[in-house]
Amino acid sequence: MTSSTPLLLPFLLLLLLNLSPSSSYLPTPPPLHPPTSLSSYNPSPLPPNPTKPKIQPMSVHLRPIVNLLSLSPTTTRALLRHPQLHHSSVMPKIDFLLNSVGLSKSRVSSMVLRHPKMFASVMLTDLVSTVDYLRKDLGMTEKELKRLIKVHPRVVRYNRGAVKRNVSFFRTRVLGGVKEGKQKKGLKKIYMSTPRLLGYSVPGLLSKILYFKETVGLNDDEVRELVLGMPSILTYKEGNIGETLKWMEEIGVGGEKIKRCLVKYPNLFTLSVKSNMIPKVEWMESRLGLDRDRGHITRVVTMFPPIMWLSRKNLEDKVGYLQDTFGWDERDVRKMVLNMPQVLGLALEGNIKLTVEYYLEQGCDVGMMGEVFLENPSLLMYSLEGRIKPRVREMEEKGILVKYAPLYLVGRPEKTWKRWIETQGGTWSVNE
Repeated sequence: MTSSTPLLLPFLLLLLLNLSPSSSYLPTPPPLHPPTSLSSYNPSPLPPNPTKPKIQPMSVHLRPIVNLLSLSPTTTRALLRHPQLHHSSVMPKIDFLLNSVGLSKSRVSSMVLRHPKMFASVMLTDLVSTVDYLRKDLGMTEKELKRLIKVHPRVVRYNRGAVKRNVSFFRTRVLGGVKEGKQKKGLKKIYMSTPRLLGYSVPGLLSKILYFKETVGLNDDEVRELVLGMPSILTYKEGNIGETLKWMEEIGVGGEKIKRCLVKYPNLFTLSVKSNMIPKVEWMESRLGLDRDRGHITRVVTMFPPIMWLSRKNLEDKVGYLQDTFGWDERDVRKMVLNMPQVLGLALEGNIKLTVEYYLEQGCDVGMMGEVFLENPSLLMYSLEGRIKPRVREMEEKGILVKYAPLYLVGRPEKTWKRWIETQGGTWSVNE
């Protein structure tokens, strides 16, 4: 037999057994196309989203936390997605915040859920030490401490040494020369107003203080007033503040004027020049008829910087009300604004309308009121309950009706008013 005989043997056996290649002993090839019936077509499911954390099984360390905080099933499932919380070090920190700091279960649950990595990474010794420092050295009460952590939960991860250096910086570079009692009060005001400053580096804070001193020209007292008035000013970039300073100088507010604006109204320098200030000046020019070349804008911004952050609608509503009520034209409004721009800072519903309506109820003539307020708009600035009504009552006790009396009497200094009202009697009084 030739060498090819072994190769023929399998085929000979198949012929003898009467088997074909299509026998059931051979695997059936897969169909070339899926079934035509859509109902029977079952595609393979898509792989799970790799970015979504997998739910971890309940661990022996997480179960006590769930029970202690009385977590709902939904919150529990959310915690199960954070493996860093499945550790024995988490429970003591929760217990400290609940029992030593006095935070509520809902507040601690929110902290753990919103900042799981932060909460898992902070050391219990650092947490206890930092809280102890805030209590003893800064004199924070339990209420203040809870509010601080509520507003800025990241304070729990700040190291005591870093916080101590931060506090020392404010004591020496901002509050230097201030008595200890006022110094503590100032520190608490800074940190309670802007808690994230506790985590700022000393070099970063020093850079901001030097900017206000060397670039803007503020002295130590002005820096202190600025920081205590608005601590968050230290969180803004020097470039943004510098852009505002430059623009203010362009409209004529420079030198001592701009320093006064910065110290008294620091939030003015947090506004966008492009989005807030330029459109506001354009509105004052077009709506109020103010002339930049004649110094109108400079005068108004210097006298009343808050006009720059009041909304256009807010200002438009007040101007429209005064025009509709007293029949003022653009020239009258311009005169009033140049004389007393602070009137535009009053609440329309809570101040201006109430005052005008009260005088009308007393029988005052609206035309006469318009003339008086145009010449002396400061009369609109007085408190209705604290100044106007008490003086009207005193006039009525003397038999004087306010509708017959000069409205400027409301604006008289207290001593001048007392001397005048004490001399009034039946010979001058006009009553009905």
